[in-house]
Amino acid sequence: MSYIDEGENEFIEVEDSSKTDTIFLQLTHFPTANEEHICTAGFLQASRGIVILIDLFGTFGTPIKKDVQGNIDKLTTVYNQNVPRHANLIHMLKSELPRGGMATESLMWLRRGLHFFCEFFELLRHDFENSKVKDDLKEYIRKAYDVHLRRHHNWFIQQTFKGLCTLAPKHHTLIKELALG
Repeated sequence: MSYIDEGENEFIEVEDSSKTDTIFLQLTHFPTANEEHICTAGFLQASRGIVILIDLFGTFGTPIKKDVQGNIDKLTTVYNQNVPRHANLIHMLKSELPRGGMATESLMWLRRGLHFFCEFFELLRHDFENSKVKDDLKEYIRKAYDVHLRRHHNWFIQQTFKGLCTLAPKHHTLIKELALG
């Protein structure tokens, strides 16, 4: 038997610690980074975990998952061309300077996608903490999209994304998926 602090010293009893598992506990964390070093292998592994997370969004996540996975695959291709030289993600990107290249563009889009999902979960967390969570997640998705992706997409992609939002899961469905049932 264990207890989880729910804030203000309110505790809930948890019989089995496996019941508190979430998808987040199963994902690889991103490696510690600084301005001179980011472990490429660790970054790619953690990014693959995001693909697993996106899969939990159901039909809404399918095209996003494909896009994110494509960017991870391109980065992996460049990484595998010279693993010792590309072990540091910063060095891999610098090797493409000044012309840019597949790794630079893929990382740019992957980063935008990661920021989109981070923003989505931050918005959800904020409303949860203020007891204002809505079951319809479209508003959270659209806000995150507006902040991190809209300006990088042409009109057609913006309209496609708008239509895709109609396939967003409901809050209770996503939470059940994140909590592994």
